[in-house]
Amino acid sequence: LKTAEKKFLKTWQSWVVEQKISDVPLELNLEGSNLANSGLFKKKAPFAVVFLKGVGDGAEWDRFGDTEAVQNVLNPKFVASFRMACTSDDDRGQELRVEFYNRAHKDKDDLAKQDFIGSSTCKLGDVLSAPGQTLQMSLMHPTKSGDRGNCTLFIDTLLTRDPPFEISLQVKSEGPSTEKKKTYYVISRALRKSNWTPVYMSETVKDARSPTWQPITLTQERLTAGADDRAFRIEFYTKSVLGKHELVGSFSSKYESLKGMKDGSKLPFSSTREGLISGGVIVSRTDITASGAAFEFILVE
Repeated sequence: LKTAEKKFLKTWQSWVVEQKISDVPLELNLEGSNLANSGLFKKKAPFAVVFLKGVGDGAEWDRFGDTEAVQNVLNPKFVASFRMACTSDDDRGQELRVEFYNRAHKDKDDLAKQDFIGSSTCKLGDVLSAPGQTLQMSLMHPTKSGDRGNCTLFIDTLLTRDPPFEISLQVKSEGPSTEKKKTYYVISRALRKSNWTPVYMSETVKDARSPTWQPITLTQERLTAGADDRAFRIEFYTKSVLGKHELVGSFSSKYESLKGMKDGSKLPFSSTREGLISGGVIVSRTDITASGAAFEFILVE
């Protein structure tokens, strides 16, 4: 029975999309790659705006939502995600337009004041029908030629609970790679086709000997799409004086693995400098209840 249940959970989300089952929450995630630089001396802070257009005569484009602006990168992976409705075949015909901008003015709602990079347009059904529900498109500019970069869209299906199951995480570091530096971490959820999408970015801790970040609480729906066997990853980054983001390393796990661990268990850490470090992360606290769970991770390298 357990084997059958696990097999069902692993195939359920793809099956829902293929069979066009309604009333199942869909989440749109997106990222940009190789974005055109707005200028050599301009600050890089790309963000994306999603527009949605319904089907039928008279349908108009509506501004559906904006991502955050990511500083000093031209390959942004956005934490912001968008809940989509797809309860009929007509919904699959909805058009999506994603516009990328570089933040040039503090008034983020006035797009005319921002530096336009380029845009891509498709139908919701195009993403749902793409392999792994992942669609990459080239960005286009109405007046500028040349490569403007790419936009990648991901659709994920969510297992929901009522009330939500919440997972609290406390992250600390005692590793030498983060000592007395500007350090932050990013939590990402595994997607299909070996892709990952960020679900949370921490605050930056500055010049601490042993960085300790604020504890956070995420729903399991947000962290692992509601599935016990969906992996999540925590990546550690440092920021240089010029604002460059440098990856220190990462570790990953699943809720189904963590809930069986005891305090003091260890996880491997993949370091960009040292390679795979067995026992590089200590799971210093595990606490499981009927309504939620709490874990504490300490990076020791």
